[in-house]
Amino acid sequence: MIIDTHTTDGADYQYDLTYGLDRAQQHPLVVDWQATAFDRNIFPALTQQGHKVAPYIVLRDEADIEKGFRAYNTTPRFSTGFGAVQNRPSLLVETHMLKDYRNRVTATYDLLQQILVYINQAPGTLRQAVTQADQEISTRTDGLPIPLSFKLVEQSIPFTFLGVAYTRELSAVSGAVWTQYDVTKPKTFTIPFFNQLAVDKAVVPPKGYIIPVHLTDVIERLKLHNIQFRTLERAETLTVDTYRFDKVSWQPAPFENHHLIKDLTVIPIRKTITYPVGSVVVMMNQRTAKVILHLLEPESPDSLLRWGFLDAIFETKEYAEDYLMEQMARQMLARDPKLKQEFEQKVLSDKEFASSPRARLGFFYQRTPYYDDRLNIYPIGRIAG
Repeated sequence: MIIDTHTTDGADYQYDLTYGLDRAQQHPLVVDWQATAFDRNIFPALTQQGHKVAPYIVLRDEADIEKGFRAYNTTPRFSTGFGAVQNRPSLLVETHMLKDYRNRVTATYDLLQQILVYINQAPGTLRQAVTQADQEISTRTDGLPIPLSFKLVEQSIPFTFLGVAYTRELSAVSGAVWTQYDVTKPKTFTIPFFNQLAVDKAVVPPKGYIIPVHLTDVIERLKLHNIQFRTLERAETLTVDTYRFDKVSWQPAPFENHHLIKDLTVIPIRKTITYPVGSVVVMMNQRTAKVILHLLEPESPDSLLRWGFLDAIFETKEYAEDYLMEQMARQMLARDPKLKQEFEQKVLSDKEFASSPRARLGFFYQRTPYYDDRLNIYPIGRIAG
């Protein structure tokens, strides 16, 4: 179990402790354990001690508390998301920076104590939940998709929010509207809580993955996560399911020393790839199956691809001079009426393409034997069951 203790900021309110628990991506057995442990025992015990406890407050509109707050799904880069893909309960603890230091320490201490009290009172239940979850994940063969990301559902429940009175006025300093909270005036609001998440992206897991030996950074991350794999002792040429990428863009500023991929179009393809000696085969029949999926599936929000570990596949290494392609394009058009028709239709239907000399010549270059057929191709293969 993971307990991640923090102090937060944001809107002021009466609560001295808020929390986050993953219920969307977490294994159902662990979700059930969390509900029994926290919702029915630990949090009520804290309330009896005089603490005010609520789910982590993420306002939908910082300017208007009464528009409500929302649930959120943390991706595996965060502790609660990481716990979920590891089949382990992970509790985010947030006291508030505007509360005094003694209050914050006491709230955190009492929560940790109540967690230990409950685990002592229900010995073995946590171990049983995570062990069974590991077993089910490692032997899963149902062929159903596993979620990679989630989106908020526009449906809410009423929530009794223990806030404080506040005013908003135009600031002469910042030029923005300034919120001022008055902690001497507690105020109870009934606000909507948007607490439902729906699957946004999901993927059916393969039987396993095969990773070329040159992706040393990727292989090293597998080792750091204690993911089991075997190494090829001889080269193998395999036809695998993989992906081609289009319209790739990166975040303009670095984050955690990486330039993350902001957006991309993922196109499933089947391709024959030769994997050299030393390439690794990762099978999904292990307890870290969801970790593997999130590391190696490109559409996972925290995949190694999105974090920049495979950026080399987007680098153009081969090209043709424009004056050569002008000549070759004319030759190709003259001998291939279907190509001529395809080109003319694209010029008519795609304004961006039509206005780009580079794209128009690239249309022909991509159809020559000289084009790098590995460009924008995911080199990690999905092994079918």
